[in-house]
Amino acid sequence: NMRHTQITQFGSRFIGTKVPASNLANIAREFGAYGERVTKPDEIIPAIVRALASGRPALVEVMMDDSLENLVPPPLAKRILNDSGSVIDKE
Repeated sequence: NMRHTQITQFGSRFIGTKVPASNLANIAREFGAYGERVTKPDEIIPAIVRALASGRPALVEVMMDDSLENLVPPPLAKRILNDSGSVIDKE
């Protein structure tokens, strides 16, 4: 993702990649759909069940932890970030 690229290639200088997320569940409800925002993994399945049971178009918004250590793409999962935000190889 772009934020990870800014960490690895531009010395952790961030431009335009940390924008606040709109509450999409609220927007869905405003349009008459079922909308629910979840923040924990164990909330996902019950939210989907409620969305399907609503009988309406539905959106389940899953909020994810966007801390720097979670931005490393899967192929680089063996690498970690040090305290300064620089990527270092995990030993």
